[in-house]
Amino acid sequence: MKILNLLREAWAEITLQPFRSFLTALGIVFGVGAVIAILAISEGAKREAVSQLEVLGAGTIRVRESDAQANSTSNGVGTSGVYVQTRGWWGFSGLSGSMGSGGPARPLDMKDLEAVKGLEGIDAAASERTKEVSLPGSFGDISVTVVGTTSDYLKIQGLKLQEGRFFDSLDIESRNKVAVIGPKTRGLVFGTGQAIGNIVRIDNVPYTIIGVVSPKDWSGVTLVQIRDTGKDVYIPVTTMAIGTSEYPVGLNEIILRLKSGENPVQWGSIVEKIVSIAHPAGAFEVIVPEELLAQQQELQRIFSVVMGLIASISLIVGGIGIMNISLATVIQRTREIGIRRALGARKKDIQAQFLSESFLISVLGGAVGIFLGYALSKAVSSYAGWSTAISGVGVVVAFSVAATVGVIFGWWPAKRASEMPPVDALRHE
Repeated sequence: MKILNLLREAWAEITLQPFRSFLTALGIVFGVGAVIAILAISEGAKREAVSQLEVLGAGTIRVRESDAQANSTSNGVGTSGVYVQTRGWWGFSGLSGSMGSGGPARPLDMKDLEAVKGLEGIDAAASERTKEVSLPGSFGDISVTVVGTTSDYLKIQGLKLQEGRFFDSLDIESRNKVAVIGPKTRGLVFGTGQAIGNIVRIDNVPYTIIGVVSPKDWSGVTLVQIRDTGKDVYIPVTTMAIGTSEYPVGLNEIILRLKSGENPVQWGSIVEKIVSIAHPAGAFEVIVPEELLAQQQELQRIFSVVMGLIASISLIVGGIGIMNISLATVIQRTREIGIRRALGARKKDIQAQFLSESFLISVLGGAVGIFLGYALSKAVSSYAGWSTAISGVGVVVAFSVAATVGVIFGWWPAKRASEMPPVDALRHE
């Protein structure tokens, strides 16, 4: 009850001069608003990165041709050779051409896939070789991506079948001319008609459709460059090389999924060492999404800390403003302090009175700052396109800091008011 009476008295004093009280709380308003907005941006970035990893699949490793290699080779033609195992490590022998340091960069191929797929920590491995082709659609020719791959591709990519089946190891070994199409390809080519059992011609070669993949949204993934799989056509990678002299079959990318509990960063390093034995000229790069996520989160953490410190300056400035106004108020209300002391008020009563006023100003400023922070985060989300998310913990922390600032910076003026000699205070004009 005593606390409620103090807050009522504090509110009455604050509302006597509302404009001055508003200016006093302004630093707290902007400080809390900035803290809320920064925490919302940080939390939004964190959730977006985690959701990206969920879409990509935790525990995946991607080995893809480097940009330089992609620009220097048009079809990923491989160099003949055989992998051999020496002292527990895989190496490439029987190469045609120089592969020493500074030699020509050989593109990724099926031999690289065979070298890494049998590693102890690898649960599944798949190849990916792509090319753009045109297919006749319901409203004219459409451009699709033909993906030459292996049987574990859907499992690793987290894709599911809408109907039919995916090709298996027998299809790959026998080089069967079968195809699985994406949902957009199905709609554009066949409309509402039957797709399974129909024929699509790729480079004038007929392929029988045996399955249709369910839709999957990749649009929010920025950790790794991923194309929209909706317009894909999947065929066995061995069938893709029919009619060429290419051996082993060249690849654009090798995708690996680790067994549960394995460390992606550690295995990424192991895979890089193994593949680099056959590629000393550096024709590839190893991408570990979880490592990229960790790097992104570390940068985001640094950004949040720096911006949080900057926002804290506003809170400190707001606290100093509260202290200065409170000191001026003490001087203005010196006679009132003397009268209260003469009527029996104790030092701690005077101190509590002034402290409650500074506390209430901070709390009110913090409340307004929360709404300001919410508005700022929504503005950032709308105009900058960043993902933001306001967490309850962030709101509680910002509000608690604002209340603490009011108590800390209001303590000295309140103490000064309580220690005024009653006789001198009564004589003050």
